[in-house]
Amino acid sequence: MKLLFIGDIVGSGGRTAVRTLVPELRRELGVSFVIANAENCAAGNGMTKRCIAEMSDVVDVFTGGDHIWDQKGFDGDIDSIANVV
Repeated sequence: MKLLFIGDIVGSGGRTAVRTLVPELRRELGVSFVIANAENCAAGNGMTKRCIAEMSDVVDVFTGGDHIWDQKGFDGDIDSIANVV
């Protein structure tokens, strides 16, 4: 099994890069599972359900960190998102 670990995804540029590059990396490198840190994917601060959904077709599991709660309301959304650790 080949794993791809992605460091901090920051803002819309980071989300676009993930959506664009991860499918290519999966093909080229034979990656079978992708883990990405997304604690700053929402405008550089925190996560939102929409941002995670935007990348869920190319990333298998998202991790958080000390900024995971920076977006108001995410504490109520996290329980409904199966691929955020």
